[in-house]
Amino acid sequence: MNAMILVHEIAKVLTQKKHVLRFDFGGQTVYAYNSVLPAISFVSPTLANATTTPNTSIIINVSINSSTMSSFIYNWNGTIYNISENNLVLFMNFNNVSAVGDAARNFTDLSPRNKSGTCAGTICPTYVTSGKYGGAVYFNASKSTMINITSTPSTSTYTVAAWIYPIMTNVDDGCQDITFASANAQFQYSSNSAGSCGSGCATNRLLFWNGANDICSTSGMTTLSWHFIALTSNAGTYTFYIDGSSAGTGSSAPSGAWKTIGGDSSFSEHFDGYIDELRIYNRSLSASELTQVYNSNLYKYAADGWNYEVNQTSLTNGTYTYYANVTDVNAATNQTDLRYVTIGTASSSSTLAIGFVYPTLANNTITYNKSLMIMSA
Repeated sequence: MNAMILVHEIAKVLTQKKHVLRFDFGGQTVYAYNSVLPAISFVSPTLANATTTPNTSIIINVSINSSTMSSFIYNWNGTIYNISENNLVLFMNFNNVSAVGDAARNFTDLSPRNKSGTCAGTICPTYVTSGKYGGAVYFNASKSTMINITSTPSTSTYTVAAWIYPIMTNVDDGCQDITFASANAQFQYSSNSAGSCGSGCATNRLLFWNGANDICSTSGMTTLSWHFIALTSNAGTYTFYIDGSSAGTGSSAPSGAWKTIGGDSSFSEHFDGYIDELRIYNRSLSASELTQVYNSNLYKYAADGWNYEVNQTSLTNGTYTYYANVTDVNAATNQTDLRYVTIGTASSSSTLAIGFVYPTLANNTITYNKSLMIMSA
């Protein structure tokens, strides 16, 4: 009679990532792997599921725990927004969080590309705590401060987006770098219409300089206040955005291998003010995507801790659905529950109906019964 011997082995995994496990039993080898899912959930002040509210704007807050997040998707009412993705090639919170790698001369890139910026000596900008979201970086034009970055992949289709707080006008030659690629590609803030930046843009406008002429935004902004700005390029067609709205278009030779933030060493055209939440994508974001970026913020506060908050505004009466999804570098994915919210009052969001049903007698019935049954639904 053959006897069966049962054996078991316990493998303890200490790190939160995918592991391949090998087990050898009597000349046979078996492989297995664990799959640790990143954690994701809605947190306060997100409304409870199936809430009805008269408010025309709501805040949705998502908590994420993943040390190796590669993508984050937010779905609002059936529209998918890729908040973090492979085409996001530079992403800086500027919050000066040492746990994520920030330091006096290091500015952590939170994109999947993970190419942090650096600076040296007196040209280093400084962290401040009073940014648009959390901290920011202060660029001092008089000290020629700037951040050097590993060149983003060169492409004719891209998006640069950030929050800026301009302080001074009439700095240098009137042009202040937001991002710099080369002498033929500079995304700038025009601080002085009398400057030597091409034909000259009106004060407080955005511009793209291609080495021969400039493309200016059709609207401007005020100093000493925060503004969301963006530049999209689609094979040479440029579109500016200020505070979530389109601010003009133009055409120019495409270029997009960005090398510095807040200044350059070629022309000494330096930004004077604060920059926060800088993003560079290797694709041209749509207007609706930029509105979503404008109304939201994704930030990393710990080695494995992220938070996403979005303010859904200008909502009309109706029912909306939403959820969020996270994937890590090991392709492990997780998702929140699917929620819905109804905008409007209880009476406006649904039609209430009530009426008599069988065996209730018909109206004006004459009966000799001494009891009757009435039912409604």
